[in-house]
Amino acid sequence: MKEININEIKEELSKNSNLYGYILEIFDGDYGCEERLEGEPLMVSVKLLTRDGEVYVRVEDEKLTENGLDEGMYVRSLSY
Repeated sequence: MKEININEIKEELSKNSNLYGYILEIFDGDYGCEERLEGEPLMVSVKLLTRDGEVYVRVEDEKLTENGLDEGMYVRSLSY
C-alpha cells in the first residue's frame, strides 16, 4: 500500500477548488445491535481529508462503486 503524504494532499486540495477531499479510508457501516432493514441500502463510512481536516460521512456503498470511488482517490463531492 502506498504511503500517504498528508502535506501533498492538503496542497492539492488547496490549489484545486473543484476537489472536496481525499478518501483516506472506507469501512463497513456500523449498524450496532440492529441489522439493516429489508430494502435499506448498504451504507459505509468514509473517512475524508478535506481543507477543514478529517471528516466522516456515510454513503451508499453502491454509489461509491457506481462512481468508481475508492481509498486513495480525490473526490469532488460525496453527495451521490
